[in-house]
Amino acid sequence: MDPVEGRSLLNYIRAVNFNGSAGTSVLFNENGDAPGRYDIFQFQMTNHSLPGYRVIGQWTNNLRLNVEDMQWSGGLQSVPESICSFPCLPGERKKMVKGVPCCWHCELCDGYQYQLDEFTCETCPSDMRPNPNRTSCRPTPIIKLEWNAPWALVPASIALLGILATSAVVITFIRFNDTPIVRASGRELSYVLLTGIFLIYLITFLMIAEPSVLACAFRRLLLGLGMAITYSAMLTKTNRIYRIFEQGKVIPPHTIIDYEELRPPNPDLARGILKCDMSDLSIICCLSYSIILMVTCTVYAVKSRGVPETFNEAKPIGFTMYTTCIIWLAFIPIFFGTAQSTEKMFIQTATLTISMSLSAFVSLGMLYMPKVYVIIFHPEQNVQKRKRSFKATRVSQKSLDEKQNGETKIVPDRSQ
Repeated sequence: MDPVEGRSLLNYIRAVNFNGSAGTSVLFNENGDAPGRYDIFQFQMTNHSLPGYRVIGQWTNNLRLNVEDMQWSGGLQSVPESICSFPCLPGERKKMVKGVPCCWHCELCDGYQYQLDEFTCETCPSDMRPNPNRTSCRPTPIIKLEWNAPWALVPASIALLGILATSAVVITFIRFNDTPIVRASGRELSYVLLTGIFLIYLITFLMIAEPSVLACAFRRLLLGLGMAITYSAMLTKTNRIYRIFEQGKVIPPHTIIDYEELRPPNPDLARGILKCDMSDLSIICCLSYSIILMVTCTVYAVKSRGVPETFNEAKPIGFTMYTTCIIWLAFIPIFFGTAQSTEKMFIQTATLTISMSLSAFVSLGMLYMPKVYVIIFHPEQNVQKRKRSFKATRVSQKSLDEKQNGETKIVPDRSQ
C-alpha cells in the first residue's frame, strides 16, 4: 500500500460518516470534534424500588425526552400546568391577588349570597334564597303551622271545648245571678276570673293563626293578660278568705305596651319558617307576672288547709293551684328541651297552648263546675243557709280573729 499523506487522511476522517457497531453515527464536525452524546437522568422516589437515578432522555445534537418517564413534585406522573389562576366555578367570584394584577383567588358566595357578576356576590332578598349553584335567587318555601296539622288540631279542639264550657258557666251564672250560690262565689270576681279563663282559651287560636303584625301583637298581649287576670282574681279570692290584703292586684297594662314599642313583632323568614319574632325569653317575660301570681296563690293555698269548712272555696283553690303547678312543671322541660328539634316551633306552640288550656280547665272544673251542677241539677240546695249555720260561721270567724290577735281561748256561744 502506498504511503498516505497525513493531510489527505485528516480530510478523509473529517468527512467520514457511518454507523458504528453500537448503532450510532460516527462523524466529526467542522472543528474535528465528535458529536456529543448525553444521557439525561432524574433522581426519582418510587414505591416499587429503591430511590435512584433513572434515564428519562438523551441529547445528541437535539433533545429527546421521554416525558412519560419523568416524575414531578409530589410524585405526580402528569405534567403540572403552569397557570396563574384557574377559572372560577359557578357561584364563585374572583378576588384579585394584591400585587399580581392578572391573578385571582376564587371565593365562594356563602350564606344567602349569589354571584351577581364575576367579581361580585350579592345578598338575596329576605324572602328569597340562592339556587344550588348560587347564580340567582329563588323564592324561599314558607313553613308554618297549618290548621289541619296534628300540632294545631289537638290544641284547637281543647280550646274550643274550653270556650264552650266557659260560655256555659257564664250563661248559667247570668241566668241565676241572684241565687245564693252565685252570690256566695263573689259575682264580680267570678266574672273577672271567667273572663281571664276565656282569654286563655282564645290565645290558642291566635298562636295557631298565620303570623302577621296584628296577630303577633295580640299574641304578646293576650299571652300574659289572660293568665294574669285569672290568677289575680284567684289570689284575691284567697286573700279575701284570710283578709290578708284589702284589694286584689291588677296587671299594669303599660308593661306589655312598652315592650311592644321596644321590639315590634315581625315575621321571621330567615330560615323559611313563618313565625312571630318571639324568643323563648320573651315568652317567659310575658308569663312572668302570671307565674308570680301563681306561686303566691299556691303558697297561700297551702296555708289554707286549716280553715273552717264554711269557707268552702279554700280547698278547691288549693287543689287548683297544686294541679296547675304540676302542669307547668311538666311544661318547662318539654318547652325548653326542643331547642335542637327540627319541629321546635310546632312542639313549643302545642305544648304552650295545651298547658294553658289544661290550667284553665282545672280552674274552671274545680271552682265552677260543682256550682253549675248544683244550680242546674239540685236547685233545692241553692237556697239561703239556715241561721244556725250562719251563726256557726260567725263563731268560727271570731275564733280566727282571736288567734290573729294572739288569743287562743275560744268562748262558746251559749245563746242557742
